[in-house]
Amino acid sequence: SLLKVIRVVPCYHEFIRYVQWHNFASSTVQELNLPTLVLHYENYATKFNDTLHSLLHFLGFDDLTLGSAVLKFVDGKSYMSEYYN
Repeated sequence: SLLKVIRVVPCYHEFIRYVQWHNFASSTVQELNLPTLVLHYENYATKFNDTLHSLLHFLGFDDLTLGSAVLKFVDGKSYMSEYYN
């Protein structure tokens, strides 16, 4: 069964929680008819301005609202050292 297979996955409890969270989030979005925006990580590197504009528009902000607060996107940046010491 699937449960027997999943038990050999390291930290399978966390994996199950991850899947459940996404299932619940998807169900909630559908049931409440909430607006959604899908962003793809690679678009930050290849289409940064378009991606930023789409995000700001989705959130109801004007591009000028942020002014100089936009940080430079660093493609491939890893946060491994910040979270896993």
